Amino acid sequence: MRRGFALPVTLFAMVVIGGLVAAVLFVAMVGRRSGGATLEVVHVQFAAETAAHRVAGDLSPSGDLSSSTATSMPVSDAAMAVGGELLTRFGSSVWLVDAVESGERFGALRRAGLLLVSRPAKMLLRKGLISTGPVSLSGASGVDLFGVEAGEGCGVSVADSLPGVLDFGSVERESLDQWLARATKTFPGGALISPRPELMGGVCDKTVVSNWGDATDPTGVCRDFFPVVGVFGDVTIEGGQGQGVLVVSGNLTARAGFVFRGLVVVGRRLVLEGGARMFGAVQVDDSLGEGSALVDSQIGYSGCVLRQALSDFGLISPLEQRGWFQPY
Repeated sequence: MRRGFALPVTLFAMVVIGGLVAAVLFVAMVGRRSGGATLEVVHVQFAAETAAHRVAGDLSPSGDLSSSTATSMPVSDAAMAVGGELLTRFGSSVWLVDAVESGERFGALRRAGLLLVSRPAKMLLRKGLISTGPVSLSGASGVDLFGVEAGEGCGVSVADSLPGVLDFGSVERESLDQWLARATKTFPGGALISPRPELMGGVCDKTVVSNWGDATDPTGVCRDFFPVVGVFGDVTIEGGQGQGVLVVSGNLTARAGFVFRGLVVVGRRLVLEGGARMFGAVQVDDSLGEGSALVDSQIGYSGCVLRQALSDFGLISPLEQRGWFQPY
């Protein structure tokens, strides 16, 4: 009886031990696979975040991807469904970088995003006009002396008519040569210019030297184009419009309703007449004391316009709060 009973017990013990061994092996295998999957998730997460930061690091404020509405473009050959990056620009100063990476062995999938903003260059200007020499105003001329914004958005503040000769104090800026070195469109001294927006096939043609963007139509095709225009000598502008940065090493004369939005830097004398208008800020380095003049013209201060005009000189960085996200 005992021998007959010992055999089933032995078999039962072997089955139990075998089951325990199998369970241990199964747990070890599952643990190994789980560890491998976890490691792959970490690797994929790192790859997605690295890809997003790489795209962010390659961005520049002056990139071609620009629109007042959302515009997207893939920045890698891979499809977003299985891996790659997508860049979306909202307006002129906000970017969304979306990166997706997947694992090869366990199929881990991670998506990381960065919300970026363009931080404009720091400006010391707080007035519509700063000049080292005297400025004469006549007729229906106005200048914002205090740098007070008016209205919402890119509002412009312009004072009432201020006849007589006024002293606007010292010029706080970088050297004129540094600004000229940044110019993307250049003209020789003695030029006569009538700038205006230029289109080709319904797209803003930035290659035309007389295209300085669209300063009057907020829905125009060239509304987001802010070039740096440099003139090496004196220049006369007959009507037209422009925006961005205008740098003139000599005398600047503008008439016939010329409109400019942005930063204007003049190396000698400024003359505005015939309804010319400049919005943003104007700085005149009249070291010879020749004196500038405004006749029936206006200069208005706008920090918003300056930020737009100098957006290409800013830095792109993530939002300080909630600049990073991970949907999955």
